Amino acid sequence: MSEIKLEKLKLENDETMAYRHVGHGDNKVILIHGFQSSSRFFEVLLENLDENIEVFAPDLIGYGESSYKNKHKDISDWSEDLKYFSDILNLKDFNLLGWSLGGLVAMDFAGLYPDMIKQLILLSSVGVKGFIMPKDKEVKDDNKKLKLPNFLKNFNIKHDQSFTVPILNGIKDHDINFFEDLFRQTIFNVNDPNPDDLKTMAEDFLKQRCFLESLLAMVTYNNTSDGGNGLIEKINKKVTWCHGRKDMVIPISDAYKSLKYFPNKVNFVEFENSGHAIFIDEKEKFVKLFEDLIKNES
Repeated sequence: MSEIKLEKLKLENDETMAYRHVGHGDNKVILIHGFQSSSRFFEVLLENLDENIEVFAPDLIGYGESSYKNKHKDISDWSEDLKYFSDILNLKDFNLLGWSLGGLVAMDFAGLYPDMIKQLILLSSVGVKGFIMPKDKEVKDDNKKLKLPNFLKNFNIKHDQSFTVPILNGIKDHDINFFEDLFRQTIFNVNDPNPDDLKTMAEDFLKQRCFLESLLAMVTYNNTSDGGNGLIEKINKKVTWCHGRKDMVIPISDAYKSLKYFPNKVNFVEFENSGHAIFIDEKEKFVKLFEDLIKNES
């Protein structure tokens, strides 16, 4: 694989989007990263792909090296950024992959702009009715009460302080060790990345400036006709959903519940020995599947 380049683009909405770029040719792919991450997390995948696949892996606005001038409140805000990004690069008829939260952005984009993509690949995606918060636990320590920014108070959801407060404190304290340990227990519960890579990933996560906004957008998301925006009905291209049976972030049972809402049959692929990071836990198997999907759509 050729060298991974980190580049930047000025979007129409005055945001600057950073992205990793590798490969060349007619087989084009956009990769959308997850919630507590950035395009940096995809480097292990990018390093192992056929160089005849051209990949663009942006940092979502508010993540990594991208800017965050305008508050984002809905997943549609990030999918609109992606539309600006693809237009500037004149990307049409491309393959779209979304991991975790990125799956929501990818689904939203595929519903809004179905003619722009060849196929949709969902990797350990949040379900079509949004992220299910961990079970509520009472937080008795008054010093750990979460105060939401004013613009977020319009979101009418119950906030689980036992989930959010430790992470917010870790962000405030710039606690690299905390996030390395958190990633080991959640995203990388099956196989640890290289220690240096894990540290870099934790450092990259701490660049995120939209933790609460992203979380609330995930929790309130619904693209079905059952109380949602109905965009899923407009996804008319091939859909492949990959999910690990050992995923602790988004249980595979949540993924199965989403399948019935798609207008066409979804190709669902289970990874027996994977957690949330399939492209690390079963790298060789995933790379083969991914390359077959991309090349067969060319």
